[in-house]
Amino acid sequence: MGFSYRKSFKAGPIRVTASKSGISYSAGVKGARVTKRADGRVQTTLSAPGTGMRYTTTASRPTARQTPRNGGPYTVISGRYRWAGEAARFKGLGFCRIRLYPDRVEIRRPGIRVVIPAHDIVEVRSGAPSLSAHAYLWFVVPQDQAGYTADSHQRLIMFNTFRPGHRRTWRRLAELLEQR
Repeated sequence: MGFSYRKSFKAGPIRVTASKSGISYSAGVKGARVTKRADGRVQTTLSAPGTGMRYTTTASRPTARQTPRNGGPYTVISGRYRWAGEAARFKGLGFCRIRLYPDRVEIRRPGIRVVIPAHDIVEVRSGAPSLSAHAYLWFVVPQDQAGYTADSHQRLIMFNTFRPGHRRTWRRLAELLEQR
């Protein structure tokens, strides 16, 4: 049996669930609920309370999501990966750890370790936090240039908008990478 993790809490009418696979959001009333799952799919559930009967539909996840042109919700903070300092460690959302080295970037999540060689990173994109979106850093490799693919999330580090420590970490990382 493998490792699992699940924690949920309510924020007004919305239920937020963090698990090993990511974060999902759910909203609705008794008998009708819409869920944005961690894998990107949208699930709708209709039920008859007290009967045990329910009907669930799941919209399939798109295979590729095009990122907006520069000037949209992200900024290219570096045309190439140019970290020349000492090895540095940072924490992101969902037990994510990132380490910057002059020759590579290492991203660790529970059960996953991704090493991206510096020469493979085409650019570093950053999304600023807002009331409806978390901040992020995305290390773009050649196959990501056409848009966000199913594999891109391994090179994407999220930072919680509502936690001041995460905002500071995102800002510090973005400043460090754009200075080089």
